[in-house]
Amino acid sequence: VQNYGLSSCPGSGNRTPRIAANSLPTIGNGAFTLGVDNALPGTIAVCGIALAPSAIVIDGCRVLLGLPFTTLPAVVTSAAGTATSPLPIPANPALDGVQLFAQYAVFDPNGPFLGEMALSDGLRLRLGN
Repeated sequence: VQNYGLSSCPGSGNRTPRIAANSLPTIGNGAFTLGVDNALPGTIAVCGIALAPSAIVIDGCRVLLGLPFTTLPAVVTSAAGTATSPLPIPANPALDGVQLFAQYAVFDPNGPFLGEMALSDGLRLRLGN
C-alpha cells in the first residue's frame, strides 16, 4: 500500500480529502477496507478503483485513475469527515501481484472538480500474501 500522488483539489474550508487502507490487501482478506478522512462532514463519498494510474488535470484537479475504472458503493461521511468503503479481497491466488489504484471523490459544493467535488490523493495497492 502506497500513496502515489496528490490531487490538489480541496473543497470547503480548504479540506483536501485523504485516502488510506485499514490493513494490507492480502489475498482472502474479506475485511479489507479503504477509508477517507479530512472530507466535508455529512456528504457522499465515492471511491474509484482502476488497474492503472493517471495524472489527468480536469478543472485544476489531478484525476489519478486511469480508464477504465469502477466505483465502490457510495458512502456518507461522518460528522468528523471520515468514511469507510469495503473492498473484500477474494481468496483467489490468481490475484497475487495485481495492482489497483484508488481515489475518492467527495461531493462538496465548494469543490472545484466538475463544480461540486473535492478529490483525495491516490493510493496504490499490490494484492498478495
